[in-house]
Amino acid sequence: MGASPGATANERFTESTLMSPALEREPLQRGQLSDEEAIRLPTGSCAGAGGSDSLLVHVWWMFCNVAIHAMWGFYPVAARWLQTRPEDPLPPLRLTFYINLVACVALATCVSAPQAALRGLRIRHRGGGSSAAHAPVIGLRGVDQGHPTRRQKVIDVLVLAVSLGVLGAGAVSASRFTSAYLVQLVFTTSPLWTSLVGAAAVREAPPPLLWPVFAVTVAGSVVVVAGGLRSATHAVTWRDPLGLLIALAATLAISVYFVWVAKTRAWLAESAILYINYAAVFSFAPSVSALFEGGEWGALRDFTGRDWCALLYAGAGVYGFAKFTQQLVIRRLGASVYSLFISIRLVAAIAGSSLILGETVGWVEALGCAVVCAGVSYYIWADTGTAEGQAPTVASA
Repeated sequence: MGASPGATANERFTESTLMSPALEREPLQRGQLSDEEAIRLPTGSCAGAGGSDSLLVHVWWMFCNVAIHAMWGFYPVAARWLQTRPEDPLPPLRLTFYINLVACVALATCVSAPQAALRGLRIRHRGGGSSAAHAPVIGLRGVDQGHPTRRQKVIDVLVLAVSLGVLGAGAVSASRFTSAYLVQLVFTTSPLWTSLVGAAAVREAPPPLLWPVFAVTVAGSVVVVAGGLRSATHAVTWRDPLGLLIALAATLAISVYFVWVAKTRAWLAESAILYINYAAVFSFAPSVSALFEGGEWGALRDFTGRDWCALLYAGAGVYGFAKFTQQLVIRRLGASVYSLFISIRLVAAIAGSSLILGETVGWVEALGCAVVCAGVSYYIWADTGTAEGQAPTVASA
């Protein structure tokens, strides 16, 4: 693969490193499903075909949206368990390394290897040529799914890598300066930023009912956070504004990440984005952890069954399955619709803290969770009614 004409030496190196065939999928034509999307469609349904099948597919992806956010909500519960309950608790960076290692192994074993085998069987069966399956697919509102140049691909990969780096560093650092409840509240504003970034970067139209549902879910989140702060008796200091600024930077990063996942649908495989994420963690986490955290790396030898369950859930479950499926949902429904449900993570975290860690949940937090669930339920009901009355747009133009 040659470099673009007139490219600098640094750009040629970046292209040769990042744009390898392992990271790219065959360019998708309009109306074409990727292997990952084809695998996860409900059996017997045809997206965009109209009638009950279209409604079934739409409801399926809405369910996936809720389920993935709920899985992410239980992640901090599992992470807190691994940092407090084992005989030798794991410090943050070392925990991050182990979680990403488990996720990488799970992704390679359960997704990449079967896809490679399936692709090889298709090629041999057809005697060569394209192995992609063709089927109608619901188009994202306004997202350009054309064929970008190599230079644009390099920029897209760098944007994804930087946004993931800022998100990872910000999520860990913000809670050290301010309350975790306030950090979660800042993250619930991501639908606003995702909508603005999507409109500016890829001309993605905001979803219907964005503002009323966003207002209701944020109001519910404020109630939850107010109840948590009241019980935690958090004292405001000069460190809090800095923590909130870091949380805002991480929120902007996750919004950019959501939009760019949708933007790169036509050429960058879902698994490739995750491998980029894992490689970034592996490049710095072990050395930085050894330098600042110290301790023994053999803590896993003393893990109990519950400790292993927590690690497998955080790694294979969230950083593997949930992160992979999250990209399919974003590329199916759009970044703005996906981020609109992010308040569910706060609800799931409250439920997980009560059920697994045995923490007390007050009536104020329960009321806030009910408001969030009501807002999300209303959006699903209204959006499903729209899909039933009018079939989703098929990207066949």
